[in-house]
Formats: sequence, structure tokens, C-alpha cells
Amino acid sequence: MRKDNKPTSTVGFMVIYAFFQITSGFIHPVVPTLIVLRDFHSYMFGVILAAMSMANFIFSPFWGNLCNYVSSKYIMFICSIGYIGGQLLFGYANTEASIVVARLISGTFFGGITVSSLNYIINTSNENKSVYLVAASTIQSVGFAIGYFVGGVLGEVSVITPFISQAICMVVCALLFILYCNKNDGFKQTMPKRSVFIKESNPLSVLVSAKNLISGILSVFLLCVFIACFGQTSFDQSFNYYLKDIFDLSPIYNGVIRAVSAILSLIVNSTIGIILLKKTNHNKTFVWLLGLCTLIFFSIFIFKSLLIYIIITVVSLALNALRAPMQQDIILKKVKDEDSNVLMGFYQAINAIGSMAAALTAGFTYDLWNNLPFLIGGICLLASTLLATVFLRTDKTVENI
Repeated sequence: MRKDNKPTSTVGFMVIYAFFQITSGFIHPVVPTLIVLRDFHSYMFGVILAAMSMANFIFSPFWGNLCNYVSSKYIMFICSIGYIGGQLLFGYANTEASIVVARLISGTFFGGITVSSLNYIINTSNENKSVYLVAASTIQSVGFAIGYFVGGVLGEVSVITPFISQAICMVVCALLFILYCNKNDGFKQTMPKRSVFIKESNPLSVLVSAKNLISGILSVFLLCVFIACFGQTSFDQSFNYYLKDIFDLSPIYNGVIRAVSAILSLIVNSTIGIILLKKTNHNKTFVWLLGLCTLIFFSIFIFKSLLIYIIITVVSLALNALRAPMQQDIILKKVKDEDSNVLMGFYQAINAIGSMAAALTAGFTYDLWNNLPFLIGGICLLASTLLATVFLRTDKTVENI
């Protein structure tokens, strides 16, 4: 076994990280099929996403804080094993209560893997930190899409096959984390008292710490981001279940659609996205992107073919990929560099809360009318576009490009 004081390649870790991201996508294409086969209520597709997102939101600060005191390799190992347990419980759950518990467990440990992995990359990449962080972001989106496709293929065998395959691959990930990674991944502090540690790990602390940074005009834009996140999540999460419920499509269709969307998003971001970031006024471009997404969302009520539904989903995901770096850049330009981490923490928090709320809303409104979550998504995007327009006209720092 490799000695802990021997340096390891960050590139080598990125290979492990890519394997983990691919593995994490295995079960998602079969979730709608699992809900239908187990005869669960339709709203469960929203409830289980909200449960996982909530656990992730609550415990991510805990794992991030723990990285200050414990080597990341141990956290990645422990969380991988915990995640396996949650996923297997998810796959074999026969009651709605047990499936919610399974998602809470998975969300708790998945957040720990994500946080500790990024912490390891930051602390071991030295002067190439920014390069590896961009690479990690790309690996996350592309790897998940590959896993989504693989999971769709595995789902053609049986609904439980992706869960078993994921568990096996995740055991390999856990062993690679513990055997390959360096124990010395940055300076570690002495563990504080339990009360201090709990206070430091409070998930609401990031919301409180950012309150002094949020001005009137910035609050308008952050509200715009929150509503857009709500609308996008309402649409995305409903669509996967809609394909199974209305068209009775097998899991491989979900896998193919997600894979195509990810490839298109990667191409768009690396070409059009770079041009938009370098050559255009970000505020104005952001408004146009939101407006285009709004039109696309509402067009689903005009065209009733499956092909149109799929095209709308693929295009909306690509446009969402363009919006993400744009809105982050707009936010960061409103604060000093030393305050950027606090504000970005707030940004991530409101996106997490928006996703949770939207998932629950989509799940329960789907039972009232299966097109209602799509209508809510369109209305939210329209409201977000109007708020972005107000921001554009009020913001005095806009450069006319």
C-alpha cells in the first residue's frame, strides 16, 4: 500500500472522481419506472428529490467543516459506504416511507463525497487549482450524463440492476479513495468543542453571514435567480416522470435524452458560452436567455408530440447551462473579492432551497393536472425574466457592449 506521506497525482484523483460521477448517475433513469412499478403516488417523484436535496443542504456544511479537522480521504471513504446503504435501501424500498428515508440517507452522504472531493482537489492541486476546479465541474456534468446513459441501458435488464451495479462500482470508488488518496491534503486544525463544531456546521449560517452584502438591487437579482431555479426544476423533474407516465417509455430513453443534453450543453458552453461571456453585456444577455427559455417552456402547450417534448427538454437544459456561469459572474461583480465566498455560499443555498421547494410543488401539482408543473415552470421563468429586466434597467453599473 502507498505510504501517506508520498505525493499523489491530482490527475490520478480526477480519474477516480470521474468514475464516481459516472457511477452516481446509474439509478436516475429508472426512478420513474420504479415509482410506477411499486405503485407509489405520482407526487413521490418530487418528494424523494426534495428529501435528498434537503439532506444534502443540511449536512454539506457539516462535511465541509469536518474537512478542516479530518483528512478528506477518510470522509470520502465513509460517505461512499453510507451512500451505498442509502441507494440499496432505495432500490429495494416497498413503501413510500422507506423510500423517503433512503433518499435522506443518500443525500446526507452524497453531499459529503462531493464536498470532501472538491476540498481534496483544492488542497492538492497547488498552482493549477483553477484549472482542476474547471475540470472537476466538467467531469461532474459529463460523467453524470454518461452514468445516466449507462443506467438507462442497465434498466432495460431490470429496475434493480442499476442499483446493484452502482453499489458494486461505489465499493470500488470507496477503496480507491482510501488506498490512493494522500492523507496529508492540507493543514488540519485541532477539533474544537462539540458546541463550537455544531455552530460552525449550521446550514443556515451561510444565509445569515451574507445578509450585510445583499443590497437592494442585488436582492432583486437573487430573487430572479431563485424563481428561475424553481421554474427550471419544476419542469425538469416533471418531465422524466411524464415520459414514463404518459408515453410509457423505458429507462433507456431517459438515459439517451440526458446524455444528448449534456453533450449539447458542453458544446454550447465551450463555444457560444465563451463568446457570450467575452463579447456581450452579461445583464442583457441573461435577460434574453431567460426570455427564450420562457417561450420554450410555454411552447409545450402548443405542440403535443413526443419529439417536441424531447427537443424542448434538450434545448432548455442547454440554455440553462449557458445561464449558470452568466448569473454567477453578474453576482460576483457586485461584491469585493474577499466577500465572494460568502455570497457564492448564499447563492448555492438559495438554489438548493429553490430545488427542494420546486420538487415538492411539482410532485403534488402533477396529481392535479399532469401539465401543471410545466405551466408553473413557464410562469416562474416569465416572472424571472421580468425581474431580470427590472435589474437591467435599475443597475447603474451596466456597460453597454
